[in-house]
Amino acid sequence: HGKLFETVLDHQNKVNAIYDGEWLRGKRHGRGTFRWEQDINDRRGGGGHMARSQQVGISKKYTGDFRDDLFHGKGVLELERAVAQTLHTRSMQTGRAPGNVPMQQVGASQLLKFDGEFSSDWDDTDLSVRMLDNSYAQSYPELRRDHVE
Repeated sequence: HGKLFETVLDHQNKVNAIYDGEWLRGKRHGRGTFRWEQDINDRRGGGGHMARSQQVGISKKYTGDFRDDLFHGKGVLELERAVAQTLHTRSMQTGRAPGNVPMQQVGASQLLKFDGEFSSDWDDTDLSVRMLDNSYAQSYPELRRDHVE
């Protein structure tokens, strides 16, 4: 059992583990919780009359069984947090104070939650990609065989 942190500072402070669970030969294997963010952007515009800030992204969590570093077996995948978009801008036409684009008022659990069986296999995925993409097959002539049983 162990934790994986995204940054050295998080590890030193023992906060914000992205994975907390069981391991086998350096791979997530057994029961665990994995958290990650997708499409997260935090952009700050320069000063002046058109300064803006924009944040876009979602935070997901999977709690369940892993095999060979993949979701496999009983588990729950859910959206923990969703930030659709927040903009702070001045109107080019009126020059008035900044306004906000309203956030969607829906709880994260209403947007996405799957509780069930997951089936993942590196070898099946590798073979499927080889059949669809000749350049992949040429770049990686050997089949993957490093999975954990």
